[in-house]
Amino acid sequence: MIIKWEKNYLLYLLLIIVVLTAIWYYGDRLFLSEARQALTDSEAMLARQQTLLDQSLRVDKGEEDWLDEAAKLRQQLPTEQNVDQLIDAVFELEERLDVTISSIAKSTEAIILEQDGYPNQINIIDYQLSFDTASLEVFNTFISELNDMDRFIELIQLDYQQPFDDHVSSNVIIRAFYNENVLIN
Repeated sequence: MIIKWEKNYLLYLLLIIVVLTAIWYYGDRLFLSEARQALTDSEAMLARQQTLLDQSLRVDKGEEDWLDEAAKLRQQLPTEQNVDQLIDAVFELEERLDVTISSIAKSTEAIILEQDGYPNQINIIDYQLSFDTASLEVFNTFISELNDMDRFIELIQLDYQQPFDDHVSSNVIIRAFYNENVLIN
C-alpha cells in the first residue's frame, strides 16, 4: 500500500506543525515566562538574603572584636581603682619569680600631676611596694615584668640596695591609672 501525499495532506501537516509551534511559542511566552521570572526573582532574593547574612556575620564578628577590645581596655585602664587586680598581678609575679614582698601600701603623699604628661581627667593611685630578691637578675626580671603588666602602670621611684651578692632589697612606688569618666559596657 502506497500512500500518496496529496496537496491537501501536505497542507494539513503544515497547518498542524504551525499550530503546534504557535501553541509552544505562546505557551512558553504566557505560562513559562511567568515561572521563569518567578525563578529569576527568587534567585535574586536568595542572593540578597545571602549578602545580608554574610554582612550580619561580619557585623557580629565586628561586635565580638569590639567587646574583646573593650574588655582588654578595661583591664589596662579600669573605670575604678581595682586594687585587687593590681595586688593579684603583683602577688602572681612574686610567686612565679621567687620574690618576697614585705609590704604593699597605698601612698599617703599628696599627688601632684604634671598634666602635660597625662591625659585629661585621668585618675591615679600610688602604691609603695617593698620586696626582697635573691639576685640582681631576679630583681631586674621582676621590675621588667612589673612594668609590662596588662594594667597601665608607671614606676615613679625605684630604690634598691644590694648588701650581699645573694640579696637585693628594694622599695618601688607604682602609679596605677584608672578613669571613672569612661564607662565601657
